[in-house]
Amino acid sequence: SNFYSDLAQAKEAEDIVLNVFSTMSDKYNFIPVGDNPAYYYKGDILAIGEDGREICIEVKDDSRIADTSNVLCEDEVYYKSCDYYGKGNMQSNYDVYCIVSRQEQKIYVIDFDILRKNYRKGEFREIQHPQQTTYCYLLNLGTIKRLGGLIATIHY
Repeated sequence: SNFYSDLAQAKEAEDIVLNVFSTMSDKYNFIPVGDNPAYYYKGDILAIGEDGREICIEVKDDSRIADTSNVLCEDEVYYKSCDYYGKGNMQSNYDVYCIVSRQEQKIYVIDFDILRKNYRKGEFREIQHPQQTTYCYLLNLGTIKRLGGLIATIHY
């Protein structure tokens, strides 16, 4: 029952990043690709530079980051209804990981390669939801910054 509500919020977060990035740069064309199956593990937005360089951007909507300063890094997700273990977001192949905090009106822009190499330095959690169990690590933004992974914090 929360799926469609969460999906709508995720799309709103994607739109925020798409609009903010589009107004900040004329050197890249930002294209939403989240509904394209070819990009399911590559991101929600494709940025194409004037030189043809492509950057895959994943967008997450996080209502807790303002209070915790933690980035939720999913290792694996167990879907109870179909008895299936799926890849967590840390098994994906993004270039940039953006976290939208509407409470703070900020976008945290993170180098995904640095995040993926270091997320297990965070605190392990097993989060139970009615439909799934998420096996994850919580990595603090301060740690990510110290490791050189926080590219920018954008106020919108």
